[in-house]
Amino acid sequence: MRLQMYILTIFISGLISCRDKADSCLTPEESIADFELEEGFRISCVVHEPDVRDPVAIAFDDDTNLWVVEMNTYMPDVNGIGEQVPLSSIKILSDKDKDGNYESVRVFADSLTLPRAVCPVYYGVLVAEPPVLWFYDPTGKTRIVVDSFYADGGNVEHQANGLLLGLDNWDILGQV
Repeated sequence: MRLQMYILTIFISGLISCRDKADSCLTPEESIADFELEEGFRISCVVHEPDVRDPVAIAFDDDTNLWVVEMNTYMPDVNGIGEQVPLSSIKILSDKDKDGNYESVRVFADSLTLPRAVCPVYYGVLVAEPPVLWFYDPTGKTRIVVDSFYADGGNVEHQANGLLLGLDNWDILGQV
């Protein structure tokens, strides 16, 4: 239950709506106060801007670090001009004092183009950056192509975007 609340909270923090003017954005505290929760539930903000911007996917590793995929260039305008500029990143957030807030943030990989997913595995991490599926070593300095056609073709919304197996232990492409 706690893990589910963390996941919900990180996505909520990324989806806090802002209008055209920055001063009209809600603070994390104002956003949380705006929620209506069932009795017995609670919500808290574990991370917010500027530590995380435009999150599209998260994953937890064995040490409870939070891996966040930031897709910073998705649809910068109505025509998508500038979408292929490599300005996205993957960050690792750590809760050093185990108080439920992620106070330590470091960039694991940057200069990415529209990354979709991250999954810590086998002493490294899988990263979907279409059309390629990469395996990065734990330092983030070395990467190896796992599948060069992982999410080839089509528009952004229709490309593969997950690295977790489904309930039947198959991925979205019908592969084990």
